[in-house]
Amino acid sequence: MKQTMKNLTIAALVILGAITIGCTDLEQPQQTQENIVTLTTTVTLGVDTKALTETGVKTFAAGDKIAVIYMSTGDQPVLVVSNELPDGSYGNSATFTVTPRSGFVPKAGGDVRYIYPASMAASLSTVLNLTDVYDDATINYTPLNNQDGTLASLATNCDLAVFNGTLTSDAKLPASATLTNPLAISKFTVMKNSSDDITSILIKMVINDGTTTYTVTPTTSLNTIFVAMRPITSDKTITITAKADDGSITRRYGKKITGKALNSNTIVPITLTLKEGLLTGKFSVSADKQVYFSQGHLRAITKDKGENWLWMFSHTQYDIDYYNTAIIDDDGKVSNDGEQNVSLFGWSTSSTNYGINNSEANSTYSGDFEDWGKLAIFNGGNTENSGWRTLTEEEWMYLFRARTKAAKKYGLAKYGNTHGIILLPDNYPDSAPSINYAHSDWTNNDLDYNTWEKMEAAGAVFLPTYGYRKANEINNSSSAGYYWSSTPSATDTDFAVNIKFLADEYYEGIQVSFFGDGIHDYHITSYRRNGCSVRLVMDAN
Repeated sequence: MKQTMKNLTIAALVILGAITIGCTDLEQPQQTQENIVTLTTTVTLGVDTKALTETGVKTFAAGDKIAVIYMSTGDQPVLVVSNELPDGSYGNSATFTVTPRSGFVPKAGGDVRYIYPASMAASLSTVLNLTDVYDDATINYTPLNNQDGTLASLATNCDLAVFNGTLTSDAKLPASATLTNPLAISKFTVMKNSSDDITSILIKMVINDGTTTYTVTPTTSLNTIFVAMRPITSDKTITITAKADDGSITRRYGKKITGKALNSNTIVPITLTLKEGLLTGKFSVSADKQVYFSQGHLRAITKDKGENWLWMFSHTQYDIDYYNTAIIDDDGKVSNDGEQNVSLFGWSTSSTNYGINNSEANSTYSGDFEDWGKLAIFNGGNTENSGWRTLTEEEWMYLFRARTKAAKKYGLAKYGNTHGIILLPDNYPDSAPSINYAHSDWTNNDLDYNTWEKMEAAGAVFLPTYGYRKANEINNSSSAGYYWSSTPSATDTDFAVNIKFLADEYYEGIQVSFFGDGIHDYHITSYRRNGCSVRLVMDAN
């Protein structure tokens, strides 16, 4: 398709074809000049149809081709591609030359499909393996997988119009045809609340409808984001995640939409108000409660030696932190200049500033639990009491052991050099990459970028192994992960229970613990003084 096609539309197209076939008998497999099929197509914008410019007009250009898929006398779908339009000036009509494929004679009254442009048709080998001319597999939807959010790129890469009809009783192509756009175009405006439009700072947007994943990566700042999608019925759930960069921090947003339909041949304006810091997978943590996970583990940052702390989530789920030794003093202060980070926290109490403390005395951490979810988290809502909270011991245990098919919804994994564990949401789509749920080795699921991006878009959670902190010393950073729960020990105030199905009575504070040789059916407990990871959740109301 040549540069002159930038004016194309994926809005409705009308093609009126004057089709003639010579007098030679089409039952003969050999091809002669008389077998040539000529289509004259007139294209106009239909009523209430939006062009790619939203006001523009569809025109043909030199180099354009059309694909024709017809049923042969052997009940075999076959694809042929027209000749290119020669150099010249074209408006909204053009004449294409199409020749039936040798050995595949058109069947009288058989089905026929036109696909424009021809580049959006599947390969001949794909079509020959089909039994239905109208099979969705005749269309090449691959260009939809990666878009940049602009109308111009849709015109170049994702323009599509289709006609479904039948051959005449004497095996000729229909005398006229109406091509329509089978795609839906969503016009997104993305908000983080009722007044803050973040569309222009989005650096990635991933949409998953359970069948197809669309990744939109803007190459420039956009006020609206256009996405060409396959139509969606109202009974489907659409999962949308977005990443934004305001120059100082990467923020993560999530949204699930149900009961909405995206119809073909339309541009649908959609204003999304996304929850900041939220992943979109739903996870059962009891028989009647589901939660969403935060975009990453909790971090605290100071630039004034610990006088003030900024709380935020890690930019990605697999971030490797080298900042866990920033705490110098028992009172949570630091002596190092510049920005200092903490991401392994002792037991959270009012006396320890949510666990920012390197005291080795468990008594320092005595008192009632202070939930990290009460914090004003910079990229997780930026307001106190925004809905985040820490899972209880019972909820962690239900997640790993009691929810439906729990044993098949997690597995040890490796992303780059980071070890961790994958958790799959309750309704993980069959179309998303599967996992090896054997729990014997980190490399059971060795993830590359493209695989993980699809899994994350489908709601998967990754819990990295950060080890634990004792004062300023990090232990087991690549071999174990420790995640606090909100449940204190019922027997000893020096401890906080880790997830362990048969917890020792003198351990308190709960952590999820996993190791390179598997996830054990018992709790690994920890002193309250130990610094562990925190991954917050939000109830899925």
